[in-house]
Amino acid sequence: MASMDRSDPSLVSRCSDREEGGWVFSTSRSLLLNRLLYRFGRGVRVLLSVLITMLGLLLVTFLIGRVVPIDPVLAVVGDQASPETYAAARADMGLDQPLLIQI
Repeated sequence: MASMDRSDPSLVSRCSDREEGGWVFSTSRSLLLNRLLYRFGRGVRVLLSVLITMLGLLLVTFLIGRVVPIDPVLAVVGDQASPETYAAARADMGLDQPLLIQI
């Protein structure tokens, strides 16, 4: 078996050294795969960041709606509504459900 000569320019242009002293052949296919994996990973990080931001905005908006001292049913049906109308509007809005279901 012939040994690889590091001074051969054709090998040097196609290969790169590892610290262990061996050769790593880099092809255009592996470079393309590395770029795709990098972009895919970056896309996943961006998507995850957007999802976390949207969930945070949803939670903050929901909590602000719950902290405000105004009754949303009363704002819709008015002061003169009967208790039956008030109860029906509250059920239609889903405000009679637990908090986790309301979100």
